[in-house]
Formats: sequence, structure tokens, C-alpha cells
Amino acid sequence: MSEIKGFYALQARYPVSAGAQALWNYLMYRANSVWWAMPLLVRNDEIQGALNMKPWACMRVFINPGHARGGLPDPGAVNEALGLKECDIAMEIGSKTARFLERAGCQVRLLQSHNLAGESPGFQNVTAEANDWWADLFVSIHCNASRLHNARGFESYCYDVDSEAGKAAFFIQQEIYKGVRPLDEGFWDRGVKSERSFAVLRCTRMPAVLVETGFIDNEQDARLLTEHGEEFAAAIARGVTDWRQ
Repeated sequence: MSEIKGFYALQARYPVSAGAQALWNYLMYRANSVWWAMPLLVRNDEIQGALNMKPWACMRVFINPGHARGGLPDPGAVNEALGLKECDIAMEIGSKTARFLERAGCQVRLLQSHNLAGESPGFQNVTAEANDWWADLFVSIHCNASRLHNARGFESYCYDVDSEAGKAAFFIQQEIYKGVRPLDEGFWDRGVKSERSFAVLRCTRMPAVLVETGFIDNEQDARLLTEHGEEFAAAIARGVTDWRQ
């Protein structure tokens, strides 16, 4: 399934200016802020203000911290020696990312759930929520793990690297490299990769990126994840806004 559909396909074929994109985002924000049957009245000063807005203003970003809230029934990867669970770290970084994006003027929704695409009906359906909200970008945040516990670094996944999602993944990866890797030169950039089996990449209508922030079972990576969550979140948020410029 191609993840660039509808409006995103038109954007890819007919690129628009930053000002026009900001105006479109603003009009969609206004249209969804009033009762559906009322006419959309926009004043000239509002139009001028919208044209002066940053291109990411009013952009809708859906943040999905990986695995189940509180770890029940699925905590994701764990580091038993340090008492760390992927679901908790993903939620911490995801929540901070959401706050950074809101400060930048984005609209943000955050949902951590055991149900990614309808497989666990007792929980909120992550991809359905994102699709129904008509998000502009979907970002799922995770921690990695390896059998030998010696792998390190950060990587990002998308459905197709030659797509808008691939561009977003590249920007996020670049910002993590600039914002977090200087803290530890052994924290490797593992690149942007295509993965079509992940439900959050396969079942979303908008460009979607899954970020593996670091290896929770590696002592050095775990230190970065627990002590520098703010830096990870700021980097992911910067990557998102860089993508929209």
C-alpha cells in the first residue's frame, strides 16, 4: 500500500510554496474548529497572518510511543538489570516531543496503545485514530534491542525511502545525529531503512516514520535514553519541522 495518497500525492507532484502550505494548514485548522454547517469566514488580516506563519504551523502530527501504556500487556524491549521498559522510555520521549511541537505551533495527538491496526479490539486503534484525524505526519517512537546486547545506535524506518515519509525519516535521523551523537561518539547513525511489515507504516494514510531511538539493552545507549530524553525529543521535533519547510 502506498502511503502517499490524496493530497500527499498532489503535493509530491505539484510542490507548493511554504506560504501557500501554511495558508492551507491554517484554513484546514479553521475549518475543523467550527461547526461543520457554518460558512468559513476568514478575514484579510487572518489570510496575511497565515501567509506569514511558519510552514509547519497548524500541521497535524500524530505521536505514537511504542507498545502498551504501563507495559500491560506488552512492555516492549526491557533492560532487567537497569529496570527499564521500552514503553516507559517511549512515552517519556514522545510526551516531550509533543510539547516541543505544540510550542512550535503544531497540532499534536499522542496515543500509546497495544492495538496498532485492529488486532487488539480492547484497546484504542492507533492507526485508525491517526487516519480519522487526518494527520499530516505519523511518528512512532521506540527503543531497539539485540540478542548480544552489544549493538548501539539509532535508526528510522519508513514504508518507502523514496517518499515523503523517507524525507521525514531522513530529517529526524539527521537531527538526532546533530543533537544526541555529540554526547557519545559511539552512538552510531544506523540510517534510514524501508520496512513494509510494520503495521504503523503499512496501515497509515499519511507519511509515517518509526524511530528506534537507541538500544535499551546496551548500557551506554540506555544511559543516553534515560539521561538525555529531552535531547532526543528536541531532535525528533526539529526533524519534523525541518521536513515541512
